Amino acid sequence: TKSRLLSTCQGAFENWLHEKLEGIIRVIPPVEQSFDLQLPSGRRYGGRFDQIVDWNGKLWVRDFKTTSMMGAGFGKRFDPNNQLTGYVWAASQLSGRRVEGVMIEVVYNTKTRGPEYHPFLSTRTRNQVDEWVVGIEHELSVIDGYFQNEIFPKRTSSCNDFAGCFFRDACRKDSWYTRQLWLEESTIESVWDFMNPDKEVGVRG
Repeated sequence: TKSRLLSTCQGAFENWLHEKLEGIIRVIPPVEQSFDLQLPSGRRYGGRFDQIVDWNGKLWVRDFKTTSMMGAGFGKRFDPNNQLTGYVWAASQLSGRRVEGVMIEVVYNTKTRGPEYHPFLSTRTRNQVDEWVVGIEHELSVIDGYFQNEIFPKRTSSCNDFAGCFFRDACRKDSWYTRQLWLEESTIESVWDFMNPDKEVGVRG
């Protein structure tokens, strides 16, 4: 609702003002920074993170998230977490400095509660980041193999998340031909450019 949105914005502003007055956290521009970096193999790894901040002389990535579901173990999802470890690696490559981890600022909102602001810290060691690099290189090699062999195994563990995957109907087709027809009728081909994400077209309604 409009009132809930205004309340959320007001709370975010108050948090920002408190942070400014304390002077402990310094945001390093630019914010919402896109990155396009080379892994050791030469493959590209890109994305976009919200902020890099200096907190008491140490660098952190800061990520803002919203949720309407938060249990006692909510923070466990941040470690291990492929996205966040990738952010740490990328921020370290861009800054030339060690990055301690990710500060996650979660806005919790439901129809009856909120907004509530819950901060989480998720640290990463050098060994964890190095292991991530090895793992992501392997995963990309596997994906390359899928394209070369034209074999695309279905990963079905999350098909029903968030009211169901849009592409579930495509996966249910019994041949590549009928699947291709569904894709042509139901989607718009659009390559996501993480350096300019606002140009993404998306899928048909």
